[in-house]
Amino acid sequence: MDIFLFNELSGSFKVKKINKMMKKWSKKHNSTTYGVSLIDLEIDNFFNNLKSDDRLIVVGGDGTLHYFVNFICDIEVKNDIYYIPNGTGNDFYKSIKKEIKKPVNKYLTNLPTVEFQDKKLRFLNGCGTGLDGYVCSLVNNSEKKGKLSFFKCTYKGFRKYKRTDIEVIVDGKTYEFKRVFLASIMNGNVEGGGMKMTPKAKRLDDLIDICIIHKLSKFSLILCFPLIYLGWHRIKRKAVTILSGKEITIKCADGLYMQVDGEDYKDIKEIYAKR
Repeated sequence: MDIFLFNELSGSFKVKKINKMMKKWSKKHNSTTYGVSLIDLEIDNFFNNLKSDDRLIVVGGDGTLHYFVNFICDIEVKNDIYYIPNGTGNDFYKSIKKEIKKPVNKYLTNLPTVEFQDKKLRFLNGCGTGLDGYVCSLVNNSEKKGKLSFFKCTYKGFRKYKRTDIEVIVDGKTYEFKRVFLASIMNGNVEGGGMKMTPKAKRLDDLIDICIIHKLSKFSLILCFPLIYLGWHRIKRKAVTILSGKEITIKCADGLYMQVDGEDYKDIKEIYAKR
């Protein structure tokens, strides 16, 4: 049995599209399929009743995957898990697309965690603060979704976001950064719809990475922004700092906007991430 898992509250969710995917999968793999909403799932009953040859197919974007990995965090899933991208950014897919036809179990376990306020979450792609988190908040609260909405929100973010000072601690070593636009803690190398924030980051190593963009004027940031999609922003060595470690803390007295795999939060004064 092949079981499709989806988030019916997702902005990209459409019943007809899911049904079409299931029919296509069933025909290709000569299997029986049915769909289950992650929102309605009773986790213990569901996994206890799975047969050894049942396969799980998660359908959705990065937000759905984020929900799923935190949903199964205390369970050892022995069944094969496959992934079909159906979101706006699809950053997880972009970083593993050469292996998308294989089970993705190895990418969904032993994930880094991030702690802030009273929350502790696992993250797949990254935790972005500052401008990154602000743009994500604008996108999530906009009436229309899609690439056009994303670029409109990004433009608005550039205009309105004010730089701030932060303290970053990586494996016990403290760094001070002034006039920071964004600081993104990464598990993979891609976020924000394809931005190669930390180009050398590897999902399966024992490190997390952080990219800090600072000291730039807004005009210079606009010129630098396209370079991020290519992973070339590192050439601006005085304004772009990339560090790696097992434990990373960000502190900001002013409070920051923040996103974790596309889920937004605000007024965050301290973030602790651990691999």
